[in-house]
Formats: sequence, structure tokens, C-alpha cells
Amino acid sequence: MEQFRTEAADLPRLIFEIGVGTVQRPGDWTRFTRGDYDASGDGALRLRQGKTDKPLVVPGTEELRATLERLKASMGFVPIASRPILCGATGGRISYRHMADVMLKQRRRLGLEAFLLYALRYRGIKELAWAGCTDDEIASDSGHATTVMIAKYAGEARQEMHARQARLKRRRTERVQNRNLIRSVIRENRPAR
Repeated sequence: MEQFRTEAADLPRLIFEIGVGTVQRPGDWTRFTRGDYDASGDGALRLRQGKTDKPLVVPGTEELRATLERLKASMGFVPIASRPILCGATGGRISYRHMADVMLKQRRRLGLEAFLLYALRYRGIKELAWAGCTDDEIASDSGHATTVMIAKYAGEARQEMHARQARLKRRRTERVQNRNLIRSVIRENRPAR
């Protein structure tokens, strides 16, 4: 995550932040227009999902908002509402294939080939789970219709959180046990008065 954020070129970085920040399917990323982005409010993006035809308003992450704002100036982000956010040299919407190629080239350049494009949605949902979001909250962001898919994405993050909590409880118990053991040894080794 950090390597991509610090070393990626502008377009791949924008694709990356849209993927993680909106938790939408990669096929929907190319469909965002500049009019879908609420620059004056909380940086939310509006869309109608391609697979489900479900309308959503998804608040973007701070990283996505910062990237969009930074690129508005450097990439000639003209505020024409119908213009795509992910656009090619001519200003038209890039295809899914073109987006996937751009990301593959960037991942190769950075030595991150093992990480797939769809993993950005997965990562974004894991981040929501790490933040303590409920299945309903995640579904309202991701557009999932069932909790089965949310469990698939968020389950690993929740397992990790529960394991960390268990480890902390174990450490506290070990500290108490060690403290009690030390006190016991001290009591046993005190000189008689």
C-alpha cells in the first residue's frame, strides 16, 4: 500500500485510490464522471453499479479525496460534469482493458505483480472491517446484497482483529501470573524475622 502510494505514477495512483477508496468493482471504476464527485462536500462519489444497477453514494477516503484534488490541477481536471475521472489522452473514458494494462505495467515496475486489480476492493472492505464497521455498514458502502460476500471479504480482517485482541488478553493474564509468581517467590525467600 505505502509503496504504491509513494512510487506510482499519477494515473495508476488515481486508479488505486478509486479502488480502495470506493470499494466498488473494478468494472465500475472507469464509469465515474467528474460530476459524480462531490468536491465541495465530503468527497463522496455517486454511481449506479454496473453489475447490480444499484444506485450508491460512497464517501471516499481521505487519500482518494487528496489524490483527486491534487490531480485536478496537474492532469487538467476540467470541471465538466460528464467527463470521466479516469480518462485517456483524448479526454474520453478509458476501457477496463486499458485500466487493467496501466495497473499491470505499474505493478511490474514496482515489483508488485502478485497483487491483482480486484484486490483493491478486497483491501478497502478489509479496512472497513478493521475500523469496526458492521456488515450493514460495509454493504451500504460496497453495494453487496448479501452478508455472504461481506463475510468473505471482511472475515479475514475480523479474524485478525479477534486474534490480536486475544493476544492482548493473554499478555495481560501472563503479566498478572508473572507478577503473582514473583510475589510468591519473594514471600518464600524472605528471611525469617
